[in-house]
Amino acid sequence: MDRDEDSADASANIALVQQVVGHAFDHEDPQALLEWAPRLLPQAFPGVLRHPDPAANARAAYWLARAVWNATPLASNGFLPKPLPEPEPEAPCPCGTGDPYSACCLPLRSPDPPEPDSLWAVLATCRSDAYWLRAEAAGELPAIGLLCIAESCHEYERWRPLRKLAEARLSSQRDCAPADIVCLIDWLSDAYDNLLRTPRKKLASLRQFAEHEAPAVRAAANRRLAAALFDLGDQDASEQAQRAARRAEPNSVATALFEVTMLAGRGEWRRGAERAAHWHGRLRDRADASEEGLDALRALAKDPQRMFEDARVEDAPPELLALLRWIDRNADRPLPHLRWQALRAADDETLRDAYQPATSRSGRLLEEQWQAASGMQKPFSTQPFSGAEPECWQRPGEWIDWLRRHTQALDSLTILDDLAMLLEVAETQLGARNRWRDAVLARGLRTVEKHWPPERTGRLPWVVEANRPPLRLLASFINDRMGTDDEPGDWEDGRLEDAIRLYLRLNPNDNHGTRCPLVDRLLAVGRDAEALACAEGYPRGMFAETRYGAVLALYRLRRLEEADARLGQALADLPLVARYLVASRVSRPKSGSHGMAIGGKEQAWCYRDAMRAVWTSTDGALDWLRQRIGREAGAGSPQDGA
Repeated sequence: MDRDEDSADASANIALVQQVVGHAFDHEDPQALLEWAPRLLPQAFPGVLRHPDPAANARAAYWLARAVWNATPLASNGFLPKPLPEPEPEAPCPCGTGDPYSACCLPLRSPDPPEPDSLWAVLATCRSDAYWLRAEAAGELPAIGLLCIAESCHEYERWRPLRKLAEARLSSQRDCAPADIVCLIDWLSDAYDNLLRTPRKKLASLRQFAEHEAPAVRAAANRRLAAALFDLGDQDASEQAQRAARRAEPNSVATALFEVTMLAGRGEWRRGAERAAHWHGRLRDRADASEEGLDALRALAKDPQRMFEDARVEDAPPELLALLRWIDRNADRPLPHLRWQALRAADDETLRDAYQPATSRSGRLLEEQWQAASGMQKPFSTQPFSGAEPECWQRPGEWIDWLRRHTQALDSLTILDDLAMLLEVAETQLGARNRWRDAVLARGLRTVEKHWPPERTGRLPWVVEANRPPLRLLASFINDRMGTDDEPGDWEDGRLEDAIRLYLRLNPNDNHGTRCPLVDRLLAVGRDAEALACAEGYPRGMFAETRYGAVLALYRLRRLEEADARLGQALADLPLVARYLVASRVSRPKSGSHGMAIGGKEQAWCYRDAMRAVWTSTDGALDWLRQRIGREAGAGSPQDGA
């Protein structure tokens, strides 16, 4: 109730100031304003002017009107104010009491009257868009006025007047500071996005300013153009626009921050930190570099991922922020010591040397309490989600409060598994990959690594349900680090390869297909014997990575008879993969609504996209593959039906 009252009071105060500014601007008559305010404002705004003495309310209204008049930009004065002179201390008080000013209102006056610039946000709503467009066309609007009016148009999505105002000011280059230009270009781009139907038209409209004679306009437009092209997937054109922005403003903090932001957008955090450090060292002694910008570069050089993630979640719901802070504070707590129980199943080969977690009574109780508080369920088989996650996020307060009271929940692999799923579902606010999910998955990986060092034997087969949380944590860690079509995976630090090898050691059946990216990686870096050994786990599996990866490894190892035999089997089962590999050009097929079909065009295209460069770099490999395809076709092998 108090919050509602505060909101109502704030709205009433804004409405009161709007009324006074509107009267001052409309009439441009200080005497009329000062007579009107004490007479009408106390009646119109009793919730604001609520002193029990009516005379006190009248005086407050008078002085408010006088302060507003002194700060209101007036059209007849070139949008500058005409302030009234300060009364002499011993003169009769202008409020009308007849007492000396020093003994009447002077002690009650506010020490901080409003600045003229502060009233432009109010003034922007006091005239129509057409009025302001005429003022801009006449060259009368000051920069602060134009920015406030343009911002109002942007906030209330009045795109057409915003476009006209911004284009007029940017074209004339009148009275525009670099920071103003950046705002106008950004708002203008949003107007183009909402007014123009096709990307081509939007980009064409923006390009007219990307070649502007003023460097600041050229730089801002090219930065926005680079971002738009990046979103459209045109990497080469995006890079060209970035270079144009750097040429326009080679020593600008805005240029530096934009470059780092684009690297962050591609997930190149290490490179982003290096460039931020470079730019900070280059710009720190320049007089025109803002302290705020230099501070941002310094923070980005230290930890760009953390800075961008914190900025992304600033407006997240308070419950989510509470969970993220809890993870930040506690994810590095000491790793638990878990017990593992050997499974006795002499007649079941799948359970030979098999183990499962031996959860203590207190651990089971903790996990039962968590499940009751959260409502989480485990996914079916290898599915990534259970379907309960969105419902859990509709009522997060209870389970997040429970977590804050039970920090030891981070010692449970079952609860870590649930938290990883919940954080992935929240990716619309956190991003597809973020440090909080990374922290949860890394803790799960470290916990499993602690108990299964390289010298320890034993397996955690997927068929045992109790083993699925640790295996799913490992698989999720691997999947998150694999990268996307637009960025490479995190192979350089060795953690990704180590995690895959641990997963395969614990679960040789490889229910998540983790050996596929490892085979591709080993072949890409020339570790052919290791790639072959990894692919051997699925000699008749239907993954293109293992079937054709084994073929390529054998060919490189000059074991040509074995390579030829393996290729014959691969061609019989997955013929389209070979045909796509040898083709000079292949169009990307549409994704199937039920996932990637084994032996289909999408599987063949994905393997070609990932590995054709590796095949091409192997002398004679593609020619050998073409010859074998030709022999199979001549012998009447099954056609692919493409």
